[in-house]
Amino acid sequence: MADINSLDIELLEKIKEKVIKVTGLNPSKNWTHKDFNFLVFFIEKNAGIRISLSTLKRIYNNENTRLPHITTLDVLSKIAYNKSWQELKKEHIENKFVSTASSTPLNKEKKKFSNTKLVLLCASFIILILCILLSFYKKEKDINILGDISFASDKSISEGVPNTIMFNYDVHNINADSLFIQQSWNKANKIAINKSGFLSSIYYYPGFHRAKLIANDSVIKQNPVHITTKDWLPVIRYKYNDKIPIYISENFNSNGKLSVSEEILKKSNVKTEKKFSLTYYNVRDFENLSGNNFVLETRLKNDSIKNSVCPTVELMIMCEMDMIRVKLTTKGCVNLSKIRIGEVTKKGVNYDLSGFGTDLYNWQNLTVKVENKHATIFLNDNKIFETNYNSDLGYVKGLSYSYNSLGSIDYVKLFNDKNNNVFEDYFED
Repeated sequence: MADINSLDIELLEKIKEKVIKVTGLNPSKNWTHKDFNFLVFFIEKNAGIRISLSTLKRIYNNENTRLPHITTLDVLSKIAYNKSWQELKKEHIENKFVSTASSTPLNKEKKKFSNTKLVLLCASFIILILCILLSFYKKEKDINILGDISFASDKSISEGVPNTIMFNYDVHNINADSLFIQQSWNKANKIAINKSGFLSSIYYYPGFHRAKLIANDSVIKQNPVHITTKDWLPVIRYKYNDKIPIYISENFNSNGKLSVSEEILKKSNVKTEKKFSLTYYNVRDFENLSGNNFVLETRLKNDSIKNSVCPTVELMIMCEMDMIRVKLTTKGCVNLSKIRIGEVTKKGVNYDLSGFGTDLYNWQNLTVKVENKHATIFLNDNKIFETNYNSDLGYVKGLSYSYNSLGSIDYVKLFNDKNNNVFEDYFED
């Protein structure tokens, strides 16, 4: 990179602004990672040369202490004005000279003509680029499905995690710019695929996942992937989106409750000095229990080894088509509470969920009752929330209890619409 001076800085800023206009990106420059990725793609598609993501971030975040490489400058100049950096620099210097020199009427007339011509040329160039860009967007979003599509999966083991899922697919009848298979809800677990073939993917978390076949940005097909557990499986993660968690295999049932002690954490090499969360999974078929008609009764509490300022526990009832999630916390932290039932979602930040606040370091009785798509939540026999919903949840396929530190479960019971007990666990030794 070359040394940078005020003229170079001024010219580079003009080129950057012009590139923003050409691409249609937000001129405020509060860009996301996706915006920078689009800029990388746009430049490569239109100039035939790829500028790295890190280089573009340095340039647009003004982190350069020296002028970028001449190849990079030429590419940006070509995108902005269809000229090389040196050509633009020469014009920039000449314009500077004219603007600072003593002007005669003739000089003023020439400058006026030159500026008018430049404006017309720039306007024509912008219109041309916008037409190209609009055609690019149209091409990127057009998906044609000409016939049948196959998308099937199979598990490497019948039960447990980690579990490799093998996808067989044939998408020759899809005309699209890009094709992907996405493991579940997490967009980070998305893999590009060819027109036909085989793809295997490891699932590290149990649950009822919906693998997605995606063309461009559209979901074409979904395939259920039911990763079951033999019994209860405690899982530790340091961040919510950790790809690989820590499985607790030590004996964690004690004194008639499901719990994980600090001693067990140490045996499992959990770094207790770091923030972590604990989730208990029990994923199985619950005797065709409908998610639209059931009752769940449970008793739970937090067992923080760090006395968390805002302890939380979230019960999730996984169903075929959607889920139910109930997040409790303390009274002073109800801003963090949340409820989701099918398409209905309420958060404590913009909805009064004060009833979801309680003393989580003592046992709490939680009941979820659903009858013909009408859900009611009870905490210690007090109704704290109720709602109707429209989506069909399907059959219940799994349970999970997530704590933002440690926590215990005293019991859990599930009843169907005939009040028959289809599942219960008192965690007796």
